[in-house]
Amino acid sequence: MAPYRIMYWRIENVWIFYVLAGLSTGIFLTGVAIHIWVWKKNSGGSLNIPFSKEGVKKTILDTFLGRRVLQNEISAGIMHLFLFWGFLSLFIGTAILSVHHWVISFLKGTVYLVFSFAMEIGGIMLLTGIIWALIRRYIQRVPRLERRLEDALVSVWLLLAVFSGFMLEGL
Repeated sequence: MAPYRIMYWRIENVWIFYVLAGLSTGIFLTGVAIHIWVWKKNSGGSLNIPFSKEGVKKTILDTFLGRRVLQNEISAGIMHLFLFWGFLSLFIGTAILSVHHWVISFLKGTVYLVFSFAMEIGGIMLLTGIIWALIRRYIQRVPRLERRLEDALVSVWLLLAVFSGFMLEGL
């Protein structure tokens, strides 16, 4: 029998997931809209953002390669790359699972094993990035980093979410 993925642990009320995902997306988009509104309001109405081919290229390279972060401090840059690529790979994996579940079932056999291995690597990258961030902020006590309670709560919450993903996968 070829390896495959059991979707949603055979839970019948999958609609709850989609309601929560929609709610989360709505909250996220509301936050983005509020941030843009405040940004426009504080700019005095003269918010004209020029776009250029070179500017877009630089933004894409800075986003996906972390060039600006890596220029200042290599260890912080690598940590941020682990966080970014860990989150991005797991997000892409979730999108692939949605296609597999709702459009065409293709995660079987070798394809599933490669997919599963890639998701493990993404999870390990994210886990490493979160632990590294906690160490830098609370053990190494980098002077320019604040140490507020909400920072620790968000980091620990993310750490628990990643650990729970590995636990579910193991079960």
